[in-house]
Amino acid sequence: MKRFIPYSLIAAALACGLASAQTTAYTTPVGYTSQSMEANKYNLLGLNVLTPTLVQGTITSVAFAGTAPNDTTVVTVTGGNFTSVLPASRTCIFESLSAPQAGTVQDFVTWTDTTLTLPGTLTGLTGSYRVRVAPTLEEVFGLGTAVADSVIIGGLSATNSDKVWIPNGVGGWTKYYIRTNSPLPGPSNSRQYTNATTNVYSPNVPLVYTDGILIEKKGTAGTLVISGEVKTTGSNTTIVQGYNPIGITPPVGLTLFTSGMMGDIAGGLSATNSDIVWVPIGGGLYTKYWHKTNDLTAPQGAVPGRWHTTSNGTLDTGIVSVDVAMTPGIYIQRKSATGTPKLVTFDVPTGYSSL
Repeated sequence: MKRFIPYSLIAAALACGLASAQTTAYTTPVGYTSQSMEANKYNLLGLNVLTPTLVQGTITSVAFAGTAPNDTTVVTVTGGNFTSVLPASRTCIFESLSAPQAGTVQDFVTWTDTTLTLPGTLTGLTGSYRVRVAPTLEEVFGLGTAVADSVIIGGLSATNSDKVWIPNGVGGWTKYYIRTNSPLPGPSNSRQYTNATTNVYSPNVPLVYTDGILIEKKGTAGTLVISGEVKTTGSNTTIVQGYNPIGITPPVGLTLFTSGMMGDIAGGLSATNSDIVWVPIGGGLYTKYWHKTNDLTAPQGAVPGRWHTTSNGTLDTGIVSVDVAMTPGIYIQRKSATGTPKLVTFDVPTGYSSL
């Protein structure tokens, strides 16, 4: 089954707001991608093309408030017009475009005309930025009014329905399914996304493109086709101890050797204490990679060392001699027990600089 999700429809729905605010239109490369979902498998996907840029401008000042875990960063900008441009009651995505925080991505839900309130303390924000709307489960996967156009197959309960697993940012997941007889507040006998654990109706769950998304498919395979902006700049994402699902935003061209990960993930003399990068190869299987720091025969990237494989997270099963294309979703298994989050930077292919 296939469903084409034109992110451009989101822009069209916001056209009135854009026009009334008299904001500047930004032309960026666009395209579409296709990701297969196998039946009776857990499929790791990524949002590798993006919703339209709605605002782009310059940061004028940054202020901090509160204490962790409720601390915030208030970013003041010029020419934001956020109250006119950004849709109310939606989660939006902020991205820094300038060093030293270039590539930092953060979701937010609070703004005024010229300020954005971001969660956490983000030091070093300066220069230019862009903002876009986070797409929802409904916009990306649809509600599938018939099996023939369903990406996600629903049902009367979570037991036999496909489930979308969304990372919660602290090493866990929240699971959703399409309930075909949703209770109030959804319309009776309608199809609505529902929390698979609590069975509570959950409309408009936002998706952040730096997160990988796990699709638990039952007996029907599917294909997710999405269209949108092609991201031409790198992204930063934070990993914690355990398995971190990561969305890789360049739709094509990024490889293990050019990803930029080697300098950020923990390497070592053996796989035992090194972080492991899991890349899907189909059939619910993965190839696992780690950074061997004392193998200096031919460094693969900007830092010394080479990528090796491991079969079980401890054994060294050899040097990676042929570069590996990145998939839209990967896992980074962080083994550090310190509990301190780690920032990982993902580059884009060098050719994207001309786009």
